[in-house]
Amino acid sequence: MRSHYFNLRLMQVAVFCVAIGALVLSGGCGKSRSGGDNETPSVARLDVGELPGLGDPLPPLDEGRLEISPPRDWVVSPRSSRYIVRFQAAEGSPYPTVIVTAQDCQQFKNIDAGNVGAFAKFVASELASAGVKTTVKTGQIGQLVGVMYTRRARVKDALGGIVDRVFFDTVVAGRRYQFELRSPPENVGLAEPYFLAIVRGAKISGVGELEETLAAEETGAKSERKNGPSPASGTAQQPKKEAVAAQKGEKPVEQAKTTEQKPEKPVIPEKSAPAQTAAQQTKPASPAKPEPSQPEDSGKKKGKSAEDLLKEVDKLLQ
Repeated sequence: MRSHYFNLRLMQVAVFCVAIGALVLSGGCGKSRSGGDNETPSVARLDVGELPGLGDPLPPLDEGRLEISPPRDWVVSPRSSRYIVRFQAAEGSPYPTVIVTAQDCQQFKNIDAGNVGAFAKFVASELASAGVKTTVKTGQIGQLVGVMYTRRARVKDALGGIVDRVFFDTVVAGRRYQFELRSPPENVGLAEPYFLAIVRGAKISGVGELEETLAAEETGAKSERKNGPSPASGTAQQPKKEAVAAQKGEKPVEQAKTTEQKPEKPVIPEKSAPAQTAAQQTKPASPAKPEPSQPEDSGKKKGKSAEDLLKEVDKLLQ
């Protein structure tokens, strides 16, 4: 009986331990799932593999926001109000070509991995409203996150034919940039690596103008600090010199003379001054003289008595 009782107790303990282990495992799984939900979604890379090299970068475009370089041996088209910049594979042939445009965007400020899905839906709705049927996929090229899609158009030019148009759209600092590749369908596969290389090498910054203005303000402030304090320091040093001179009693006297000489020339009230001085000397003459004379006389008497005493002492010593 006792052995049966002990076996039951052991079975209960084993079941309890198994239940606790199941709870711990389920709790751990729940935490791992929540941690996975908080992670930022990943964006597929669209510029995988080797791409053609780029040439020297152009001066900053779009008011300093865009830095871009053409592929090597490509030609930069003349300026136009229809685009920011345009690259052509050859000067005599219009295709393949890459065109970059930009416009302000009120719906999005910056496109990143968190909102690129919403941006893809927004672009898809634009294309659908324009009657274009195409697929919009999200991706990242270089440091830019955006959407990529293709369209086909009939070109009305001397060649007259169909052209494939490959787009990559993104938004940086409230400005939507659109990179477009135009190429005949039979050459689009060869031209697309050049297109990806251009987008990957592009650098877009929304603070280009602010950095320039801040730099200009800093240089202006520095120039004012350098030029401004020089006269101020001179004026500040003058009172210091005057104060030192006032202690010595040299330069402030000259300044006083100059300040006094200026009013003395036009005013000329000096003739009445001697009469006033004479009157002042005659009036206090009687009380003023006896007062200082008494201590002077007493001092003299004290001096004589001391001499007499010294003489008497000398006589005694002899």
